[in-house]
This record gives sequence, C-alpha cells and structure tokens, in this order.
Amino acid sequence: MAKDLTVSYPVVITHDNTDVDYPYEVYIPAFEGYTQGRNMANAILMARDFIGLSAMDLREDGKALPHPGRCQIKRKMIRT
Repeated sequence: MAKDLTVSYPVVITHDNTDVDYPYEVYIPAFEGYTQGRNMANAILMARDFIGLSAMDLREDGKALPHPGRCQIKRKMIRT
C-alpha cells in the first residue's frame, strides 16, 4: 500500500447490557482484535486507536497491513 493512502477498516460494535463500565464491545476483523468503549463515541475512538497502533506495529515489523476487504467476521460470545 502507498504511504499516503487512507484505508478504512470495518468494525463490528455490539452492546452488552450486563457490562456497566464498558458496555460496547468492538471487533476489528482485519486485525482479529477486540477493544471496548464506555459509549458509542468512545468505542469508535478506541477502535481507531487499536487500528492505528496495530498498523504501526505491523509496519515496524516489516509486515504488510491487512486488506480491509479480505476479512471474515467471526462470532465470539463471552459470558462470565
């Protein structure tokens, strides 16, 4: 990918009524990672941070960034 190219990655945001502190769970399929948020805006911000930090780690390791269109959504249910 070109250095000045902007890439958008899809995220899946779900709401869990049982989690009072961080009720929004965010799944980022292209990076196979999760983060959480206190509200929808915070969840989106945390997803941006996760994607940015993950992308920097990949680039520092000399690895290519994942292609946004080549990801599958996996359903993960966590219950405690």
